[in-house]
Amino acid sequence: MRKTIFIRVIILIALVAIMFSVVGCGDKPTPEKPKTLSKYDGPFSAVNGIYGGVDDLGRELLTDTEAGGIKTNKTVGLFYFLTAGAGTRLGPYDISEILKKDPEAYRSDSAWIAAGGAPAGNSHWFAKPLFGYYLQNEEWVVRKHIQMFVDSDIDYLILDTTNGTPNTYILQGRLLLKILDEYSKLGYDVPKVAYYTNSVSGPTMDEIYDEIYAKYPEYQYLWFYWDGKPLMIGKSEEASSEIKATFRIKESQWPNSEKIDDGWPWIEFERNMTKDAIFGINGRKEIVAISPAQHDQNWMSTSAFYGGENRSRSWHDGANHITEDSYLYGYNFAEQWEWAIAQDTETIFITQWNEWTATRFDFDLPDQPIIFVDTATIEYSRDIEPMEGGYGDNYYMQMKYYIQKYKGSDARVNVGGDTTIDINGDFSQWDSTNITAVYKDFVSDAIKRKTTTYGTAKNKNDTGRNDILNMKVAKDAANIYFYVDTVAALTAPEGENWMSLFIRSGSKTNKNWKGYDYMIVFTDDGTGLKATLRQCAGEWSWTDVSTVSAKKDTNKIMVSIPKSVLGIAQDSLLNVQFKWADNYEAGNVFSFYTDGDSAPYGRLTYVFSEEKWS
Repeated sequence: MRKTIFIRVIILIALVAIMFSVVGCGDKPTPEKPKTLSKYDGPFSAVNGIYGGVDDLGRELLTDTEAGGIKTNKTVGLFYFLTAGAGTRLGPYDISEILKKDPEAYRSDSAWIAAGGAPAGNSHWFAKPLFGYYLQNEEWVVRKHIQMFVDSDIDYLILDTTNGTPNTYILQGRLLLKILDEYSKLGYDVPKVAYYTNSVSGPTMDEIYDEIYAKYPEYQYLWFYWDGKPLMIGKSEEASSEIKATFRIKESQWPNSEKIDDGWPWIEFERNMTKDAIFGINGRKEIVAISPAQHDQNWMSTSAFYGGENRSRSWHDGANHITEDSYLYGYNFAEQWEWAIAQDTETIFITQWNEWTATRFDFDLPDQPIIFVDTATIEYSRDIEPMEGGYGDNYYMQMKYYIQKYKGSDARVNVGGDTTIDINGDFSQWDSTNITAVYKDFVSDAIKRKTTTYGTAKNKNDTGRNDILNMKVAKDAANIYFYVDTVAALTAPEGENWMSLFIRSGSKTNKNWKGYDYMIVFTDDGTGLKATLRQCAGEWSWTDVSTVSAKKDTNKIMVSIPKSVLGIAQDSLLNVQFKWADNYEAGNVFSFYTDGDSAPYGRLTYVFSEEKWS
């Protein structure tokens, strides 16, 4: 019954190739990338700098020389939803699981319910998020989201209240602002916020003003500004004089409505990737909206179940090119990004991060008994937030890549000159101003997740243990030295996932796991800290190479690694990436998002490189 177009053509490969540079996965050697190599001499970032990273498809993020410096006249925004768990918490009813049980459960209401679905009027998840069937009022989840937004250089979040009051999610909005404020005051460049209203726009804007903006003046600095005023999206004709005086109102622009030049689109249908999709006034090219998929023909379920031709995640070059795994690649999203970047607008607005759920409707259509409007299946949905299984974090990494391509990136940190660290000496050696490669992780990202429930599903995570804070790297002719400290005293070494150091040596031929060809495991048998260097033998298989020198104090570790054991010649330019991780799950890269602490977060890596790519 489902109508899809199966086209296996070389254009799929070509499109993937232009999306990312490619590095090897598992046992496959990394192909050589043509380049001219020289020593990088600046500019530099003081802390962290550009991140590295490679996704499950082998697609590499841009380097700083490829991305160029930050373009201060460009911004990127993300549609953010506060709905999860705000209403009834039944089920959870997961469309992906329902279709696994019965691939044609959509043929009738009774078949749907027999496979685990719910009657019309109930909310269904299209798949399971990486953080489980979560509640938007969970501090643990919101902290993870904010960390991902900061790491991917998102400038602002537009909060969805388009269904109108009372669906303004005031409590969830306050929690988001509270945590944004906390991290902002700690020095993190957090995204700003604004609201999107549409139905009963006037009363909705009034409620947001009364319950958020005016009630919490200490958060007003977190508002995203447009034309010198805090942004509000809505219907100006319904706005009170107070709202008009306070906010820059951009008009709510629906995809199937006539174009309003001063509108703020959230998705495009017929205007998609045409000059009419560029919005702005007074000759300005202000905004375009992009998304991983679009329900431009009808409800998403029409295509997912009944042969409709909405634009899926696999849409590109004018048609759906759906194969068994095409949804992994983000063809539609890539095509949208490439077009949007070429338009050179002031901002690009992305729909969306985390809608996840859709209400099942009954429109009394015998040939379409199961109806979902905005999202239906993994293929016919548009969320970017990582999911459990499925596309994993591919869309998050793809989004970060294109943000780099659109508005540039931070420069790397400075490797610095040669500095020798005496591993048997004092940790104060690391206070030297000669050490310029400095990195800082998020704090409070190793908190324990309190138990929450969504229907019968329970969320809990108590793996948070050592909260990683500061890291430094130094080098001399023969060695590379790593330093890490934590917010509180380190726990005693326990298991092989205690404070591990993962390394990408820069080799193009070594076998690797998710890009890492070496790791260091720390143990303590009572005689002191022992550090074992292991080399990847393919996938999650590691071979002990040697013991390396290390030292531990209350909340600090330092380790010395000879370049020779990493296969690095003494006179070669360094091109190293690394990650510290504690209490992760062996062989599960997604536990870098969910368990313990990981620095940097998730799939990303810190860069310690003096190579110049050109």
